Amino acid sequence: QMMSDGTTIVPPGMLSHAPVGAGATLGPFTSIGPRAHIGAGARVERSVIHAGADIGEGAVLRDSIVGRDARVEPGAELEGAVVA
Repeated sequence: QMMSDGTTIVPPGMLSHAPVGAGATLGPFTSIGPRAHIGAGARVERSVIHAGADIGEGAVLRDSIVGRDARVEPGAELEGAVVA
């Protein structure tokens, strides 16, 4: 499903009260915790983003876990990673 700001949500997934920047792509098989922030243009697939985590603009995450309040730098590309 494409939103008016260019954000794409590919089900199945779970998004709970987290701000998502324009042009980001979430899913499939992605869970975004409360108060997490997904930067503009980021792509998150088959990943779990815990509460308060910050995914930088343009970052790409696949098959990864980002812990509570952890940060992924803008433009980072992670696959099969755990960020604590």
